[in-house]
Amino acid sequence: MAKKKETWGVEMNYVREVIRLHYELEKNRNEIAQSLGISHATVTRILSLAGERGVELLALSDTELKALMYPNPAGPKPSTTKAPIDFAWVLSELGRKSMTRALLYQEYAKANEGGEVYSYSNFCAQLREYQQSHQVTMVLTHTPGEVCYLDYAGMTIPIYDAITHMVLFCAQILVATLAYSGYTYAEAQRAQSEECFVNGIARALSFFGGVVATLVPDNLKAGVISHTKRVIRLSRAIVELASYYHLWIDPTRVRRPRDKAKVEERVKAVQNWVLAPLRDEHFTSLAALNEAIARGVKELNDRPFTKMEGSRSERFCQERPYLRPLPETPFSYGRWLSLRVPPNYHLIIGEVSYSVPYVLTGKTVEVRITEGIVEIFHAGQRVASHQRSYRSGEVMTDPAHLHPKHAAYLDSLSSETLKARLIEAGPSVGQLAELLGGEPPFTEGKRHSLTRLLDLYHIHGADELEAACGWALANNTTSLASLVSILTTKVYLTGDQPAPPVSPIHDNLRHHDEFTNTERRV
Repeated sequence: MAKKKETWGVEMNYVREVIRLHYELEKNRNEIAQSLGISHATVTRILSLAGERGVELLALSDTELKALMYPNPAGPKPSTTKAPIDFAWVLSELGRKSMTRALLYQEYAKANEGGEVYSYSNFCAQLREYQQSHQVTMVLTHTPGEVCYLDYAGMTIPIYDAITHMVLFCAQILVATLAYSGYTYAEAQRAQSEECFVNGIARALSFFGGVVATLVPDNLKAGVISHTKRVIRLSRAIVELASYYHLWIDPTRVRRPRDKAKVEERVKAVQNWVLAPLRDEHFTSLAALNEAIARGVKELNDRPFTKMEGSRSERFCQERPYLRPLPETPFSYGRWLSLRVPPNYHLIIGEVSYSVPYVLTGKTVEVRITEGIVEIFHAGQRVASHQRSYRSGEVMTDPAHLHPKHAAYLDSLSSETLKARLIEAGPSVGQLAELLGGEPPFTEGKRHSLTRLLDLYHIHGADELEAACGWALANNTTSLASLVSILTTKVYLTGDQPAPPVSPIHDNLRHHDEFTNTERRV
């Protein structure tokens, strides 16, 4: 039998063995003490308390036998003369914010002022015993595809600048765990922001290849606005994600919840087996860090169980068919803004202007901004949608949003309208307009050239402009400046050809023979 290190008392199985060896096998005290590894005095004490009852004591329960062997156990003992302590009330008060045992003891002592009270150390000792005997936990069972737990690890990984090697920020590690299989996903994020948290959930579901029935996140500010006994207020982005994937969001209880042990254990495993081996590496990007984390998480999921057969990866293969299918496209996080429509019915978002229907001028609209699209809502209905632009100063205008007068004005300045009006002056004018308009896109410079040509049409008339354009096309001088000069000099009336330009003679000019001479001059 294994030796037992002697403490204040002896466990009941040792007491039973002392009684059995002495009364059934008739062993003496020295033999019993040597066999069980306890002192001779302890054997003597047990046998003296057993007395004549002997073997009859083996039929008693451990509680009855302990009460007989140790009638005065150590530890705090309630007193009949001192003021009693309402431990149920004490525990409920400790659950309130900023409450301490010292403050509650002071209130207990003050309430019983003039009487006999327990000391503070005895008060705390009895409270610990009460907690151990009254606070129990329950083993939770999960069905496949039911719950996914989410939490951030306490450990962070620094991201360094590639040039200066200074720390840019410390990456936060999001951990997601399926309750049934324990299959785990982890990723590094820039911060515990709402955008990072929501996008991390979407990537976790994509990693699992399906959607669970319930997501159980911690009470993070990124997802939970407030959590009371009666009301749970989630952020708008979390509500949108839940609606998109048709799942339920059930944040853990506040304070110290004991119903998320699965994710707490997995977070600890990720820190010990995935993040700790990376402690001496220098990462310059989240992408590189996430690649290293993905390798570590795969090894963690493939690691065999210690108390059962298989691994979390193998158990996940059993859970995978119970997950609901993912949508065709993953959820895209959207940031919401509330803006008033200005008189030009264009909202400025990130140095880019986006149009809304002109009838909403002066009204308040809600804007949802994602990575690739800007959506505008009024009274719960989407009234405008634009591809998101990242070019500072760009104006994104939907023609359907324009005021009729503004639409008519812009139509009068379109390439097709300007060319059609110039063709009316004559074929040469139309040909020159085509040259000035050029290939798409129709830029502001091309519009200016056509409107200037239209101004010349109004000033000089169709016949004169047609003749000037014909002469310009025949002589390959199609710039607007040349056309203005032709109209001013009226050279098209004489039929003369323009004199070729002559370069002035000066010392810097070189003869063409100098460029054909292959000998190098020294």
